[in-house]
Amino acid sequence: MAKDNRYNIIQTLGEGIQGITYLVNDNSLPDDDSNVFVLKSIECPDINYANKLFRQLIQLTTKSHKNIAQPLDVYVSWTGQECSVHVNVLYNYYPSTLEKIFEDSDSSEQKEKLRDSKQLHQWVGQLLEALLYANQNDFGHYNLKPANIYFDENDTLLIGDFGLPALLSDIETRTRTTDGRLYKITELEYLYRVIDEP
Repeated sequence: MAKDNRYNIIQTLGEGIQGITYLVNDNSLPDDDSNVFVLKSIECPDINYANKLFRQLIQLTTKSHKNIAQPLDVYVSWTGQECSVHVNVLYNYYPSTLEKIFEDSDSSEQKEKLRDSKQLHQWVGQLLEALLYANQNDFGHYNLKPANIYFDENDTLLIGDFGLPALLSDIETRTRTTDGRLYKITELEYLYRVIDEP
């Protein structure tokens, strides 16, 4: 990610095929518990791809649904040393995900959530409402998994980290390993890498 004076990186949350995700705070806001965000930095192969992705993400900021984690900010940055362009997306930070609930299902509190049929029905209903809204507004997720399903402080489900068509086309032809290098690969090689290195 390019040096950005607006956001202070607290820690790296993850590195994946499509970019690096950071936990950040906004230097222009008071330093309190509400000043914590997620910043996803997506390295692009060129400026044309960055512009296409930027336009798709800006369109996503105009969509509003109570069960969709909407981008708060989208901007393009460049790194001087590598001469690479990045599209950066800022989201609210939701520490609880469906993946964490599954992982922590040994704890009695998480087991209760998974056993509560009323809670599960609410979550399934919220998930379906969000997917129906996305479909009616001509955008899809393309990467729905437990790690992309968040919960706010009221246990309301939110879908986040939408895989947009530009990102999907990049994965088909040029995938990035966690060491940051780009590789031209076939679809079969890509599927093998995903299975081999989830």
